[in-house]
Amino acid sequence: MKVTYLSHAALEITTKAKTKFVCDPWILDEPVFNYTTWKFPAPVLDPSDIVNGVDWLLITHSHEDHFHIPSLNKFDRKVKVLLVEYDSHPHLRAHTIERTLRLIGFSDITKISSWEKINLDEEATLTIIPSADSRQHDWENAGFLIEENGVKLLNMNDNVSDDKLCEDINNRWTEIDIAFIQSLGVTMWPGRFKMSEKALNEAVQRKQIAYDEQRRMVDVIRPKNVVPFAGDFCWMARRYEHQNWCNRSTPKLFEDFMRNHASNKNCNVLTMLPSDTWSPSAGWVRNHPELDWENYLESIKKLASLRKGKVDKIDQWLSDSSTDDLKERVRIRLEAIRENIAREYIESEACVKYLVQGKVEFSFYIWLNQSGFDFSFASAPISHFQTLHLEDFEMAAIIEGKLTWNIIQWVALAEQHFLPENVGKFWYWLEYHIDLNTKNSQVYLDSKILPENVPAIDTERGIFA
Repeated sequence: MKVTYLSHAALEITTKAKTKFVCDPWILDEPVFNYTTWKFPAPVLDPSDIVNGVDWLLITHSHEDHFHIPSLNKFDRKVKVLLVEYDSHPHLRAHTIERTLRLIGFSDITKISSWEKINLDEEATLTIIPSADSRQHDWENAGFLIEENGVKLLNMNDNVSDDKLCEDINNRWTEIDIAFIQSLGVTMWPGRFKMSEKALNEAVQRKQIAYDEQRRMVDVIRPKNVVPFAGDFCWMARRYEHQNWCNRSTPKLFEDFMRNHASNKNCNVLTMLPSDTWSPSAGWVRNHPELDWENYLESIKKLASLRKGKVDKIDQWLSDSSTDDLKERVRIRLEAIRENIAREYIESEACVKYLVQGKVEFSFYIWLNQSGFDFSFASAPISHFQTLHLEDFEMAAIIEGKLTWNIIQWVALAEQHFLPENVGKFWYWLEYHIDLNTKNSQVYLDSKILPENVPAIDTERGIFA
């Protein structure tokens, strides 16, 4: 077995029989999350080399940094695709990835149930690891384990665990050779929250990095080697550049945690960078130039200067969105959502206010309760716990299908008023349903929310040379 770290959560695994397996391929140097968020360090391997000769392609879940349509568009449509079968959730959300892939031409799709094992070739097997029982709102996430001739590779990507899941893994497989786990989740706090510079700096100083997830993985599963990954984000547009120091972690912090807090001192930390490899015989091979994580902000500025042309094109494309009759167009979108949105799995009652500012200014409320989803431009039946401030062109870009609504918090500035119960479930439900199951701006699964002149499928939407 040989593992090549491509970038973010994308791995290429080649077996002894030369079977080539790729997972979660965000392999292009293109931004995600409404075109705000790039990779740092940038990918270095040629995408055409990555997609050539792939036997198996696995998508673990539908988040755009794992399910990146422009990257998937580079793959042969005849490749064998592996997806997770969500046995206990017979809802359209469970078919979002498959529906999207079939719309852009993939057809050889196999669904795998939780804990099911399949053969990749005569010697290599793959087993799907389900989401944790305590995180049923995030049931779409899945990890996997590949085993070949006794060598075991565990990949948990964004599949946040609990003690029970880690114990289940440990009971099934002893002596995991290498485990890929999320370096640290990237949140919108505090960089996308409306506050003064002084308050922002104070929030960063108060922000604590708990590493609870990483501690469980390292101390309960006890792998021989651990690779922190899927947290390599950076922001290049001027209005987001402060997030590089207040919204992300670094491998150095993970290494400090392992050295000072993890009880499993026999676990080696492999801080792999794009193009690095690992195999049982050769171990970790560094192919990427070393990075100075003490001065990574300067490296991001240099990368931003190289990408300035593309960043500016994206900003111009978004700012060109028409704000004519914007309030009425937003009303039409909201009415289409209310008419067609699913009402299953609503486990919270919460309300958010949207404040649109610029040449056109207006506000509206959306909320969830046991009756479903609703909205108003006047008032709400319950207090709003957050106000999201958006530029008018950003709201217009959503209405034109350039941006998805489901991850609007990556572009909006949030003003927090109070914290309601089950706020996480509110955001998870909204994220998966407000675009009628669509998760990527390149493929809209339901054209009811789009203007008539906007194509539902455009695999190159938002891609600029």
